[in-house]
Amino acid sequence: MTQNPIPTPQSDPQDLLLEIQPAQFPRDLATIQTIAREAWHATFADISTPEFIAHELEREYSEQGISAQLAENHQYIIIYRETIPLGYAAYQHLPNEDKTKLHKLYLLPDCKRQGLGGKLMNQVELEAQKTGLDHVELLVNRDNPSIAFYQKKGYEIVGELDTPIGTQYWRNDYIMRKALKSCP
Repeated sequence: MTQNPIPTPQSDPQDLLLEIQPAQFPRDLATIQTIAREAWHATFADISTPEFIAHELEREYSEQGISAQLAENHQYIIIYRETIPLGYAAYQHLPNEDKTKLHKLYLLPDCKRQGLGGKLMNQVELEAQKTGLDHVELLVNRDNPSIAFYQKKGYEIVGELDTPIGTQYWRNDYIMRKALKSCP
């Protein structure tokens, strides 16, 4: 008697070409800046002014901005398909607060809705678990359509935070958090 094999979910062949790597600075600075510029203009054009976008790109993604983040132990990871960078995440372990903070998660506009953001989030969560931290926290603009993506990934809104940026701008964010499962 011949038995039918048990069906297994098939991986997308494109997944075999994906790789997540830690960013290397200064080598990857231009890559991060390019993705940030494209992602910010596509993501925030409808909810922010061009002046605010330019201000944030300079503040967060200039060589000085990234150097300051690295000095605070921010870690960047980049997702590649073959050798082409498609997006990145930046996070920081905060053991005194028992959390990892996801500071940034951006993809090139044409790379959204392909599961790449989820893969970056999974990697950040895995790194948090390896460090023994019990949750990941992030801030997201209250008008950002990505809120639904974060909720789908198990993040819950736990508060609001309004932060002045200089004298002209404000960040109006939700605080979102996801508890990580402990390994026995």
